[in-house]
Amino acid sequence: MLVASIMLAVGIGSCYVGQRQWERHVQESTRQMAASGFYISDDPGPDTNNWQILGALVLIGSLSLSITAFMLWKQDRKV
Repeated sequence: MLVASIMLAVGIGSCYVGQRQWERHVQESTRQMAASGFYISDDPGPDTNNWQILGALVLIGSLSLSITAFMLWKQDRKV
């Protein structure tokens, strides 16, 4: 359960950090595009946020680990 809690905290933190970085990136890109009049992008895609993808995967993994730990705990109590 401790590992699942740590993974959950890391996943939430990763999503938060990713969202803040993404917002700053979008604001900076918008400012640069408005100043130059051209579309500027050095990313693989304008809608890709790797931190949010990573955070979501960690959240799903921690949820899966929590459910597995709970099921094993319930099974041990029955025996």
